[in-house]
Amino acid sequence: MHSIQNAVTIKGIYDNGKIIFTDEPPVKSKTEVTITFHLDNIQKPKRILGGLEGKIITPDDFNDPLYDLKDYTIAYTKKDAQRSQN
Repeated sequence: MHSIQNAVTIKGIYDNGKIIFTDEPPVKSKTEVTITFHLDNIQKPKRILGGLEGKIITPDDFNDPLYDLKDYTIAYTKKDAQRSQN
């Protein structure tokens, strides 16, 4: 058991809708609990390389300057030009 700020962690096993404690619970009365499942033993579906091919499209103007940042990008490029001349 491990106690952290009014909380206690105990071990158990979940099997077919039931939880079997492997540690003794510190309370005997009805108490609210939070259950955390460790998913290390569950097989994750295999990822298929290229599975999203053709489903994500990048617009042709993706690299064009954003209108909302027009003043910033113009000022920034002028500063860069000045720095490169020095």
